[in-house]
Amino acid sequence: MKNWLLLAAVALMAACTAPQPRTDVAAGADFASLHRYAWYGEAPLFQPGEGDKPLSLLNRHRVVEAIEATLSAKGFEKAGTRDSADFLVAYSVGTRERISGTQMGEGFYRPWFWGWPYYPNHHDFMSFDSRTEGKLSIDVIDAKTRKPVWHGVASETLSATDLEQSGIRVVRAAQAVLERFPPR
Repeated sequence: MKNWLLLAAVALMAACTAPQPRTDVAAGADFASLHRYAWYGEAPLFQPGEGDKPLSLLNRHRVVEAIEATLSAKGFEKAGTRDSADFLVAYSVGTRERISGTQMGEGFYRPWFWGWPYYPNHHDFMSFDSRTEGKLSIDVIDAKTRKPVWHGVASETLSATDLEQSGIRVVRAAQAVLERFPPR
């Protein structure tokens, strides 16, 4: 019974972890001078790509709050206007259905006796797998030059339960991505 409870606790903790983010930094970017941020535009969400499912307005608000709270916890201040900001922030988020297929065969047919010859079996079949992939990207743009200086992205395969709790997942992803900002 104890092992079952321990296994359930480990599975629950694994389900609560955020995806592992990847980041990219522009060569020569100076992060020491960044103190105040503003959103890139009136709508900080870049438009979803073709095939992406749109994010609900409630979840968009959650992402903005998570990004602002994480930046504030790191000591960054929200500027009143874009002109008074040191850097601009934008994000994109979406889900996409991924389908993959694998051709499998049963190998060779062997007659009733051991030995040669082998005859090819024509009973090959295809196996298809469908999964939903969620992705969150956060971009930091130098406010003076309008050039991108930092990009962070997190993606993971989502289950049906994850999709129902997408607000929680996207907030964790935003926090995980911004853990690596600014780069050390």
